[in-house]
Amino acid sequence: AEALPQPEAKAQSDGRHTIKVSWDRIPQANGYWIYRAAEKNGHYKRIKQIRKGDQRYFLDPKRKFNKNYFYKVKAYGTTEDGKKMVSDFSSAAAAKARGSGKVAALKCKTINYKTIALSWKQTKNADGYVVYRKTANQGAYKPVKTISKNTTTKWRNSKLRPGKTYSYKVCSYRVVSGKRYYGEASEIKTGTARPARPAVTISKKGASITLKWKKVPQASGYKIYRSQGSSSKWKQVHKKGANGRTYVNKGLIKGRKYRYKVVAYKRIHGKTVYSAYSAIKAKRI
Repeated sequence: AEALPQPEAKAQSDGRHTIKVSWDRIPQANGYWIYRAAEKNGHYKRIKQIRKGDQRYFLDPKRKFNKNYFYKVKAYGTTEDGKKMVSDFSSAAAAKARGSGKVAALKCKTINYKTIALSWKQTKNADGYVVYRKTANQGAYKPVKTISKNTTTKWRNSKLRPGKTYSYKVCSYRVVSGKRYYGEASEIKTGTARPARPAVTISKKGASITLKWKKVPQASGYKIYRSQGSSSKWKQVHKKGANGRTYVNKGLIKGRKYRYKVVAYKRIHGKTVYSAYSAIKAKRI
């Protein structure tokens, strides 16, 4: 038989007694075979045939609570002239039915120079969540917040060190007989404690271009940068204080295109902490 590409399999808890097995779709596949074993190098028994080539998951019910199970997936199909095609086994994927699944869609947003906001999707069957944090590229993750409601899916981490970058991950948990069992950790997201990114608009009138932006909370001021054409270097052309909201660039050359970006900054304890640059705005005179 000809060979199909090898699937990549994943497994995670999807309830107190259910494990979800998922895989990437294989082109030309007519379906998939699912295998299960009690040990990683044990005997894998085929437990399910999926007869749809575009299906990408299978729910394995009636699993023992908190017991580790191992899964492999094979893809199968046929060529145009009717020959059979079969992939190799996927690598083994392991999971325990623990009552709550992997936290999905973790997002990390800078609020100001000392606050980062986290949000994520509600996790099925979870009793709560634990947020873990570390300083980016340093040390180990430590729990910084425990949330005891399944419906609470956001948290603001305040009193951070200005200018520092932090990494986060979130685990759901389920309490069974007084003991806490954790699901798989979310993907890792990073954020920096710094002023929020300015939102800038641009307009032109005659030989002048006007930039406007909304106040960035707690910013000490703003710096405006300009580039003439896509290949020229950026240069700071103006600086505004905390109350600055507008910059008018006058006396520009007809036919030339000008690009702009704005950065907010905060002066604290003798240190300057900068926001991310605004989106680049451009106009041709």
